[in-house]
Amino acid sequence: MKKILFATTALVMTAGAAAAADVAVRGDARMGVLYDGNEWGFTSRARVQFNLSGETDGGLTFGGSFRVNDEGGANTGDGRRLASEGSRGTVFIAGPFGRLAMGAPAGAAEAAVGDLHEVGLTGLGFYNEVNYLTGDGDGIRGPWNPTVLYSYTFGDVTFYASASDGRDRGGRVENPALSTGSEDYGVGLAWAAGDFKIAAGFESSQVTNLVGDPAVLTTYGRQEQWVLGGDATFGDFTLRAIYANGDRSVAAGTFDYEEYGISGSATFDLITVTAFARETRQDTATGRNTNTYYGLGGRYDLGGGAALVGGIGYRDLADGTDDTYGDFGVTFRF
Repeated sequence: MKKILFATTALVMTAGAAAAADVAVRGDARMGVLYDGNEWGFTSRARVQFNLSGETDGGLTFGGSFRVNDEGGANTGDGRRLASEGSRGTVFIAGPFGRLAMGAPAGAAEAAVGDLHEVGLTGLGFYNEVNYLTGDGDGIRGPWNPTVLYSYTFGDVTFYASASDGRDRGGRVENPALSTGSEDYGVGLAWAAGDFKIAAGFESSQVTNLVGDPAVLTTYGRQEQWVLGGDATFGDFTLRAIYANGDRSVAAGTFDYEEYGISGSATFDLITVTAFARETRQDTATGRNTNTYYGLGGRYDLGGGAALVGGIGYRDLADGTDDTYGDFGVTFRF
């Protein structure tokens, strides 16, 4: 009898805990064809997203999010699985003090400014994205460097601040020969009122070596950049512009870096059209390297969470690459 009473009490307590929180599940999938500039191929993917949320007796909200293929990143807070797809495993708590997130959120500059409009079924290389130095946008050392992001909104203005702990993979030294981290920090400020937004961010990053190898520390110096952006919405049309300027490091030294771009999105009943143009410039010891990207995409809403999506892109790179690529298929949201 005591065992029955104990089991019943445990069941009631568990039900009460579940009622105090919320677990939302959603998913997305795609299927279609992809042209990489040389040949055609098939592309498909299915994912499930878990969003967890709750509230304390004092009114603080908390939660987390991860995808089913990010379960490792959700557990360690590094979000390093499927990094090419911008994976995230993030936990947060929020209240009158603002919002504090840890794991793999965006860095402060990216959270404030954002990216240009995306095109295509697969993102087509995501050349619409700004080369941020910190947070999940880090393209130099990979997104496994744990990040903390703080944000606070007052009126129409939101302030952001982010930093990393300077160690890879949650501080675990799995392979001393590869044990490098990244000491990152950033700040951002965004003003949004009605149909207009202006944002700015600053970020700084430097590779650190956890086993004290001076050779790693001299490979990349401290990198810094400013990022500016603005949005304007006119009915069903949104225009976005971004500019970044700073210093980037390579093995040969630290050089000036600059990028700028513009994009737009327009909706006509069931059709949405997006386009972007972006250019990056990196000075080097031998001259200036310039990369140029263009993209044009469309989406036709079929209803019920399904849509026809396609895009075409062009890139002209400093290494001599000059090609056109594209994709087309069907997306599903559940």
